[in-house]
Amino acid sequence: MCKRIGLDPRIKATYFKDKTNLLEVRNSLFIVAALLATISLTAGFTLPGGFHQETGAAILGKKPTFLVFLVSDALALFFSMLVLICLTWSMVFDASKSLVMIDRSMVLLRLALNFTLLAFMTGVYVVIAPKSLWAAILIIVIMSSLIGISVNKTLLYNLLEYVYKFIPTLIKKHRGRIDVEQGIPNEQDHFHDA
Repeated sequence: MCKRIGLDPRIKATYFKDKTNLLEVRNSLFIVAALLATISLTAGFTLPGGFHQETGAAILGKKPTFLVFLVSDALALFFSMLVLICLTWSMVFDASKSLVMIDRSMVLLRLALNFTLLAFMTGVYVVIAPKSLWAAILIIVIMSSLIGISVNKTLLYNLLEYVYKFIPTLIKKHRGRIDVEQGIPNEQDHFHDA
C-alpha cells in the first residue's frame, strides 16, 4: 500500500504530517528563511561599532563579545541559507522525501532564529555595555528568555494561553475609561438610561 501511494513508511516527520499542504508550508518557511538571511547578511556588513577610516578594520574587532556576535551572525546566515537550499531541493524530490526535507527545514529555521537573537544580543551588548551596563544586561535577559521560550514549545504554548486570557481581561477593564475619555457611551450607560 505504501508503495502504491508513494510513501516510505520508514520516514518519520516531526512537525508536519503527510496530509499537510507542503506548498503552503514551503512558501511560508521560504519567506521566513529569506528574511532571516537578509537580516544576518545586513548585520554582517554593518558591524556594531563601525570601521576604522584608514584601515577598514572593525573597531571592536578584539572584543570577545564582538567575536561571539560575528560567529552567531555567521551561523544564523548559514542555517537560514541551508533552509533555503533544503526548500529549493524539496521541490524536485518525491512527496515523502520532500516532506522530510521540509520537516528538517523547520529545525534548521529554529536554529537560525536563535542564532539571530544571539547575534542581536551580543551586538547590542558590545556597543551599549561600556556606556550603560544595566541596559545591556536587561536586553540580554529579555532576549535570553525569548530563546528559552522558543526552545520549549510547551512553555511557549502555556505563555500564549496566559497572554490570551490576560489581554481580553485587560481590555474589558480599561474599555470603560477609554470610552468615557473619547466621549463614546459604553454599554453600561445604556442600562442606566433605561
